[in-house]
Amino acid sequence: YTIKQKGAAECGSSLAGDYFWSLMENYSTVNDQPWGTKSNGYDGLDTVPIDPIFGKFAFNPLIPNTQYIYILCILFIGFIMIAFTDKKRGLAVYDLQGRETQFLPVGRVNNVDLRQRLRHDGRDWDLAVATQRDRHSVLLFGIDGGGRVSPLAELPTGLDEVYGVCAGRNPAGGLDVFVNDKDGRLLQLRVARSAGAWSATTVATMRLASQPEGCVVDEPGRQLFVGEEKRGLWRVALDAEGRLGAAALILPVGETLHADVEGMAVHRSAQGAWLVV
Repeated sequence: YTIKQKGAAECGSSLAGDYFWSLMENYSTVNDQPWGTKSNGYDGLDTVPIDPIFGKFAFNPLIPNTQYIYILCILFIGFIMIAFTDKKRGLAVYDLQGRETQFLPVGRVNNVDLRQRLRHDGRDWDLAVATQRDRHSVLLFGIDGGGRVSPLAELPTGLDEVYGVCAGRNPAGGLDVFVNDKDGRLLQLRVARSAGAWSATTVATMRLASQPEGCVVDEPGRQLFVGEEKRGLWRVALDAEGRLGAAALILPVGETLHADVEGMAVHRSAQGAWLVV
């Protein structure tokens, strides 16, 4: 019987991890794609595997605990960095050659997002946030001019099972954090800094019927997009103070959009604006 007839897999072939790795090494070398260093293993046995930047998940069978890695591209003036959340270990920072430049062992973080040039306590900040699933909190990181990431604070949420997160610049120029729980709750936290200490206050809440995760803030459009994994895509208006307002399900799961609805981003250019889900 074929693999599909047996129900072992949806595809007609299946490979063990070591064969998968070998095929990817060869394909990457032939096509000059940076899967690993040292010519993808052809120039030495001390090749350091790196994770491909091809989609939502990266999987490397030679590195433990990297089965689930979220990817976020971060653009700065003068350099580009990529931040990953290794869901079992912490936050990693890579350059575009796939080299890990920094790793922060902050535990089971799920999603990560950032905003640049935020105004807090009389100065500008580049800040990143990630959800910490063991302590049900939001981790706040600072990013310096060279792309170095440093922990700044841990912000409590009061949620029972913290999950997705996204960041936005509020009308005052500071950071707002939108964090959700698997039970459908969504909190809007307004971050503040005074006398060197960071804090966050809940300024708005809403609730979906089932589990959300991915979200993105569109500041020019004064709106938040949230994915409810089994039901579809929501648009939430942001009022003049940047707080959560009216919500509408704008694209339900169906022929166009399939479950699970997770990561998303907004792209704006001279040609228009797009929501990528």
